[in-house]
Amino acid sequence: AIARLPVTAIKQASPLLDALAKASIKQIHKFNDRDVSNTAWAFAKTGHQSPQLFDAISAARIKLIASFSPQALANTAWSFARAGHSAPALFDEIAVAALANADKLKPQEISNTAWAFASAGHPAPALFDALAISAISMISSSSSTSANVRGDAFRPEEIAGMAWAYGKAGRAAPALFDALAPVMQRYAARGLIRPRELAATAWAYATAGHPAPDLLDALAATALSPACPMNTFKPQELANTVWAYATAQHASQPALFTAAAAVVHAQIGRFKPQEVTSTAWAFATIRQPADDLFRDIAAYAVAHASEYSPSELSQTAWAFATANQATPQLFDALATASVCCLDEFEPYELSVLAWSFAVADVFPPKRLSAGFVNALGARTWATENHLGQLHQFHLWTTEYTPDESVVHELPDELITKCRDTFARRLVIQSAMHAQVAAAIVELGSWAGTHLGTSPSDVVTHQGISPEAPGVLLDTQGTFSETLETPMGASDILTHTSSTPPGALAAQPGVPGTSRVRSEVLLERTGYKIDLVVEWRGVTIGVEVDGPFHYIDRAPDGSTNLKRRQVRALDGLRLCSVPYWEWNQVVRCPKARAAYLTQLLDREASAAPSG
Repeated sequence: AIARLPVTAIKQASPLLDALAKASIKQIHKFNDRDVSNTAWAFAKTGHQSPQLFDAISAARIKLIASFSPQALANTAWSFARAGHSAPALFDEIAVAALANADKLKPQEISNTAWAFASAGHPAPALFDALAISAISMISSSSSTSANVRGDAFRPEEIAGMAWAYGKAGRAAPALFDALAPVMQRYAARGLIRPRELAATAWAYATAGHPAPDLLDALAATALSPACPMNTFKPQELANTVWAYATAQHASQPALFTAAAAVVHAQIGRFKPQEVTSTAWAFATIRQPADDLFRDIAAYAVAHASEYSPSELSQTAWAFATANQATPQLFDALATASVCCLDEFEPYELSVLAWSFAVADVFPPKRLSAGFVNALGARTWATENHLGQLHQFHLWTTEYTPDESVVHELPDELITKCRDTFARRLVIQSAMHAQVAAAIVELGSWAGTHLGTSPSDVVTHQGISPEAPGVLLDTQGTFSETLETPMGASDILTHTSSTPPGALAAQPGVPGTSRVRSEVLLERTGYKIDLVVEWRGVTIGVEVDGPFHYIDRAPDGSTNLKRRQVRALDGLRLCSVPYWEWNQVVRCPKARAAYLTQLLDREASAAPSG
């Protein structure tokens, strides 16, 4: 009865709960399975700390677990997990007993048992598999009933709890997730899902990496409806929801993110740093433009940076750098807060933070403490991505004069390792890349035949030479052979380039002639340029930029960093072919020739880079 009282009443009943716990410990050997599970449930539900009682339950009844009813097994496991009381031996016995009774468990018992083992972090793969089989069987039996009388076996909270459990435990269960999705969609269509259930379900599917676009659309529609409006979500529920959609790369629901941004604006004072950080990460990851949201989160982070964990500092910096929303005030606060906990950063968190400082470029590198740079040099780095981030950070320090750069450099050995790793990155080319390359190669005939240029303007083509810097493109094949669907929501991956590109070495160009090289490695920075063209005697880099390079048609932080460092350090003229501009001309030979000619002419006549 006490467990069902309001929180304030439960707090007032604390002395009574202490007395009940002591009395229960003395009589625990007389308790049957229902007494044990009900007592544990009540104390877990109230949140009243009674570790001695839970120890006594575990010690006295562990040998009798096999005789517990399915409901008692589920409730006992749930209670220990809810109370956060570690009892690995007890959970081992519950797993054996529950596995033997998996086909007798009711929907709520299946959900509670899975939730308990996942929440407690207790591995039980055989049990999870058996629970999944039982759940699928129940759902299948329910679905086969006449539509007029059918009642889904699992309620929304049970579906959400079960999905969350499998996501949390990292136990793959694709058949289960496939079975749960349409049931949850039906509940969503009827407006029967609460914010907690919506957030847990979305989080589970994203965490499990299980595609369910129809389910995510249904959940989004629910969150945008009066039945479950986003302003009724708790901060953690909202953060988990947008995190899930971003992780699943489900970008077809911008209205969901717009609504979330409005809630954050109105209620940000209720958010914890972790919730604010997850929200910023989600918006940056899904490429959702939200200037007002980032301003709100920046103000919050500046005020609360000292409360942020290393992970939160790193993720916040990454989100703002990626979304091009960095401000000196925010990054100054992040730099100051990071100095106080450098020893607590995981290596990847440090590399992300360093990369973010380079992308943001809101203050000279000398602003960073010697301790920060020393911490980078002292860590062990193994992954290609992190070494690449450190390389870009080091390049940033060389963009400045010595009196504005870092006081201490990274160790020479680490600098070399980072640069070599960065330069060896595997290149993934898109269909658009092949289209633009072929179109530039074809410019010769179009320039002379259709654009009225003189013979000296006609492009000449050369074959592939192993000694040539980069990969030279020849005239074999026609443009039509490279033409596929124009760029839309994402690049169409066609092949990977493993050819070791040579370093760019500008050679004297003959006015009006061109050489086109693909995936050219720049010696100074180690960046690879999609295409390098010698155009009217000028060497020009051409970047073929698909949707992932942009946020609302503005270059993202990573793209801006590359362009800035290539121009400043390699001194290369650089132009971009954005996917939406290419889509407008790709199917018209004359239009694409005119477009590329104008693009290259404009860059050739511009002031030199650097």
